[in-house]
Formats: sequence, structure tokens, C-alpha cells
Amino acid sequence: MAAQLHILYFATRIAFFIAGVSPAAWALLIPLAKERLLADNGTMGLVLLAFGIGHF
Repeated sequence: MAAQLHILYFATRIAFFIAGVSPAAWALLIPLAKERLLADNGTMGLVLLAFGIGHF
């Protein structure tokens, strides 16, 4: 029973780690994406808002 709880605890930590690292990695690429898409600030704002809404 204790081993199962340890595995679940570890799996939960990994899930939260991945959920945190993914947006952090994308945040570093926003200026590159903006440049490659030739988008202005308003367009990029709408794209980021759409990603945020899509998470619900």
C-alpha cells in the first residue's frame, strides 16, 4: 500500500512538472513565433488569449 502511494505521489509530481514546464518553454518562443508569423502585438495577444481559453 505504501509503495502504491509513493508511485501515485511521484506521478502527480511529474504531471505538475510537465504542466509547468510546457507553458514556460512556449513563453520563450513567443517573440520568435511573432516574428515568423509577421504578427503585430494585437494579433499575438488574441492568439495567446485563444490558447488560454482553449485550456478550459
